[in-house]
Amino acid sequence: MVKKDSQPAYLERVREIIQRDYRDTITADDLAGEVGVSVSTLEHEFPAYFGITLHRYVNEIRINHAKHLLQQKDYPIYSVAHQVGYNSAAAFSSIFKKVTGHTPKDYRNKKHLEDADLQE
Repeated sequence: MVKKDSQPAYLERVREIIQRDYRDTITADDLAGEVGVSVSTLEHEFPAYFGITLHRYVNEIRINHAKHLLQQKDYPIYSVAHQVGYNSAAAFSSIFKKVTGHTPKDYRNKKHLEDADLQE
């Protein structure tokens, strides 16, 4: 259940940090320290207000940036993985598929086909 009352200001700050630093290693410990709360408070309150775990939120931000790179550029998959904060192309591909339902390669190919259809 997502809380509907006003969220603590530190939670918005956490989201801003993730948006800014998604390419870097992001831990709950680092985030909690930066905003001045305990890790347990952060890990409890984040999903209570946003309906998603902190870890999943970081992954979704990274995957959204990866989708853009896959649509716009012909970067190798390992390069896209690195650019959005994953040290392993295999881990990136697994998370990408879990979030989107497609592998990065399939997603790129599907977008290219859709774009080609629009140009016809």
